Amino acid sequence: MNSRLSALILLLLIPGVSQSGCWDVTYTSTRVCALVNSTVDISCTYSHPSGHTVNKTFWHYGPPWDVKDLREEHQFAGHVEYVGNKLRIKDLKISDSGEYRFRFITDKKKTSNTLDHMVSFLLLQVTSSPDALSEGEKVILSCSTKCTLNDKHTYIWYKNGRQVTDGFTKVNKLYLDSVSNEELQQYSCAVGDPVNSTVFSHYTVTLLLFLPQFLIIAALWMWFIKISFKNQTENKNEEIQMFQMSSSTSAVCSSELLE
Repeated sequence: MNSRLSALILLLLIPGVSQSGCWDVTYTSTRVCALVNSTVDISCTYSHPSGHTVNKTFWHYGPPWDVKDLREEHQFAGHVEYVGNKLRIKDLKISDSGEYRFRFITDKKKTSNTLDHMVSFLLLQVTSSPDALSEGEKVILSCSTKCTLNDKHTYIWYKNGRQVTDGFTKVNKLYLDSVSNEELQQYSCAVGDPVNSTVFSHYTVTLLLFLPQFLIIAALWMWFIKISFKNQTENKNEEIQMFQMSSSTSAVCSSELLE
């Protein structure tokens, strides 16, 4: 399944000479929320003191002392590209989360000092309300993320792999009027891109029903155990009584024989 980003971070990048005579890199955001398997852009602007000419710009990943161009990193091979000063990461993976820094080197071998740029990624999660369900009960399923998505993201709901919503919707909730024990209780949500008609990976929740039949079976089982226990108790009492009667008769007979 192809996955594409439904909202890119776009910014006009204007490098220039610093009016204050300082080395500066400014990121459009210090934390980026993106979906796994999507594409994300990380943008920045930079400035430097007068008298310098920028010979090279690049991004690197990890701690500040590791200034290797991330395009040379095996982890990012065919995975990233530079668009001006913008870093574009395609087909995001969980392992891509971390610190990204922009660097530029001038003709006087001066290197910029940059601030940390944190990139974090989202995982969708499906929650059910209420948690414990009974047959025929109304249920609300929510497809949520750990940080706020922008308005361009839309959702699609599926039941047992079949779409139950009419195309893309901006509503991240699915309302079920009633739940039946005859249904396979698997629902999933996906974040989609209505412009390109693509969806991201599905995230599934299984609804567990607390059905009356279970109560009946449990009651019957308890009744069966209780009856069995009662029968066993009565049989033991009968055996004890028979044993006492037998012992008493035997004693009397012995006594009569002695006389």
